[in-house]
Amino acid sequence: MKKMSFLMLSFCLLAMSLHAQTFQHNIEESLTLSKTEQKKVLLIFSGSDWCKSCIQLKNEILSSNEFIKYSEDNLVLLELDFPYRKQNKLPKAQQAHNENLAEEFNPKGVFPRVVLLDENKQILGQVRYKKHMKVEDFIKELEMVSM
Repeated sequence: MKKMSFLMLSFCLLAMSLHAQTFQHNIEESLTLSKTEQKKVLLIFSGSDWCKSCIQLKNEILSSNEFIKYSEDNLVLLELDFPYRKQNKLPKAQQAHNENLAEEFNPKGVFPRVVLLDENKQILGQVRYKKHMKVEDFIKELEMVSM
């Protein structure tokens, strides 16, 4: 009986992880998805291993079931990471890609920075993450920006 329960739990967790939207890491692929799926691109600048607010944003908002459901229906998620630690270093091509987009969309180096783009790479607006922000408030701000 315990084995069966464990198998069912494992299957449910696998199904949930397969259903969750994955983050893109390339602007061109994200824009193509945006056009074909008629969704906005949520561009997220993150310092995944050094920026406390970035980590909180990911844990409290981006990983929540409510946001995942919302993003599956409305967004293409594009994460541009700028890790500090050597073991998390990105390939040179990805670093260059991220740095080029940072020059264009995050010239002041704000982390986290969340920018909403249309399918033509035009900025619709930005959402400021606040510590312990509620998921529904984050989504409301996204919806206000995308109007």
